[in-house]
Amino acid sequence: MRIMAIIGAFVFSANEKEFHNMDKTIRYHYAKIKRIHAGTEYHAIGGRDESRTIAGRINALQSGSNPLDQLEQQAELKIELPIFLGTGRYLGLFVIEEIKTRETKIIDNGAAIQVDFTITLARTDGGLLSWIKGMIGSSIGGLL
Repeated sequence: MRIMAIIGAFVFSANEKEFHNMDKTIRYHYAKIKRIHAGTEYHAIGGRDESRTIAGRINALQSGSNPLDQLEQQAELKIELPIFLGTGRYLGLFVIEEIKTRETKIIDNGAAIQVDFTITLARTDGGLLSWIKGMIGSSIGGLL
């Protein structure tokens, strides 16, 4: 089995439970100050928000069971989940905000043999820079 990504305990794997797209959105926050006879001035406030959207299709479901059920159970816990790519790259801690599924190719027993899905995740940790700041702050605090 070739691992594509791991969300918590859920494993996306090539040729079984695979995704086709992973979109990343980072939103930076600014206060906008409108000025008379001049352009708008922007002041950085707060950190940033990061979200990921994973989309794909699962084919040939066996016995009508949906492999995404395990991911839905993790989402029900409403806890932060680490995400790793199959390369070992750590993407951060995320919560599952939304899971959309569309079952198609329904067979005679009512089971779908194809499921299209979209999963929306929101990052909850501050990222690498936040982690570094925390490490620096704790080491300075230890010196005082």
